[in-house]
Amino acid sequence: MIEKRYEIIVVGAGPAGLSCAKRLLELGLRVVVFEKKREIGSPLRCGELTRGDFYKVIGIRKDEAAIQNTIRSNVVISRSQFEMRMAEIIAQRGGRVFTSTWVKDVIPYDGFYSGVLVQTPIGTLRALSKAVVIAEGVEGIIARKAGFNTHLELSEIGACYGAKMDGVRIENIHEGFGGAVVSVSTPFAYWLFPLSPTSVNVGIAVAGTEGYRAKERFYDFIMRVKELKGGSITKRIVGAVPMSGPLKIPYGDGIIVTGTAARLVDPLTGEGIIFALVSGRVAAEVLSNAKKRMDFSQESLKEYLHKLSGVYRFLRERAKESRKIIGKGLLHLFQNFEEWYRG
Repeated sequence: MIEKRYEIIVVGAGPAGLSCAKRLLELGLRVVVFEKKREIGSPLRCGELTRGDFYKVIGIRKDEAAIQNTIRSNVVISRSQFEMRMAEIIAQRGGRVFTSTWVKDVIPYDGFYSGVLVQTPIGTLRALSKAVVIAEGVEGIIARKAGFNTHLELSEIGACYGAKMDGVRIENIHEGFGGAVVSVSTPFAYWLFPLSPTSVNVGIAVAGTEGYRAKERFYDFIMRVKELKGGSITKRIVGAVPMSGPLKIPYGDGIIVTGTAARLVDPLTGEGIIFALVSGRVAAEVLSNAKKRMDFSQESLKEYLHKLSGVYRFLRERAKESRKIIGKGLLHLFQNFEEWYRG
């Protein structure tokens, strides 16, 4: 088994992990990112809608943000292009980003969880560091192995099925078209985000208990929208959205959990990109402060939760509202996307 030492290890090259790695490099820390997928940004797993000024959170230019369309104060981005650009920036600044590297477990080192066991294309790697940032996404497997309660009941998950469609006629669709419908027996929500005059990101989300029906409902939905008839599916979107609210304690000795792995997702809209970027940046700044103190203990890293207190309050309230809506079987529309970020 090969053994290597790094300063900070980031597990996952999604928005949270890339945001964290970029900020760590800016603060003078050395970082390595392990990503299990063969290609960064693929496969697509979301609707790609986020806050219009998201690129300012991570300090990149607007022309680097891979924006495809603007919907009021929000934007639809190309996740694959955006994440590839972020990975390029990290590599140019001296960071290391490895794909096809599956983190199998987190391992204790010097009393802290500051190492990971990685399966690489050429063998197993024992990677040691001062701290580990978990940005693995909704699965939360490595976070769970590190002692965090990331288990989700089916009732706490939204199962998503969607696609990028080309050759459609969306000129008659209102700028803010999109919404969510929740019924008593089969809760579901849909999204439809125009990318260009002839292409769209469209999908549907159902409760985890109804996940097996997501594909069926998706095709039923696109057949009912006349503007989509005759379009071609050029990319599929399959994923899951946690609806539980954020992790109670997202840090420990030598370890921080960020983004969707920490359940930092708006359960009413499914939006997680902006919260992933913010939490990744904050995690990097907290680790930089920890390095100055030469203390990566849980007590030292509790600053992470303090800095995210506003995000936590907002998402906890949204989780409460989500449970009320599903429980009462109400109709809930999201035609004003600006409301996603209030609070």
